Amino acid sequence: MRAILESTLFQLSEMELASVIRNNDGKEEPTSHNERILGDVDADTVPVHLWNIMVANQAALSKYVPGRYCGLITLFKSSYFGRGVFYGWRELTSGGVNIFEVPGTHRGMMQEPNVRILADQLSRCIAMHLENKSKHYLH
Repeated sequence: MRAILESTLFQLSEMELASVIRNNDGKEEPTSHNERILGDVDADTVPVHLWNIMVANQAALSKYVPGRYCGLITLFKSSYFGRGVFYGWRELTSGGVNIFEVPGTHRGMMQEPNVRILADQLSRCIAMHLENKSKHYLH
């Protein structure tokens, strides 16, 4: 277990999870430090205070130590990054990982029209959870 966590932490700290991106031809290309922070956001449009927050978030991610979780994890991820990749989540849970891919980059999936797809997937997940929860209470 410790080896799995250490491996996952190394990947997170080295930002392996976002160190490559698929180009339009489907080939993986390395990303720069700024690309890992900005994603598909144009650096010229980011206010200084937001840039500072993004850099601080990046630094916090590199120091974060995740704990073990026993439940099912639902992962909404960009379809541009490693298909089928769990980014270390599978090693942190015994309950499994459901992956939902959303068009767009990590930040681009939060913009129209991709955010509508994300909202639909999230709504279906919530509905399924509530249905399963009500079935549990009826028995």
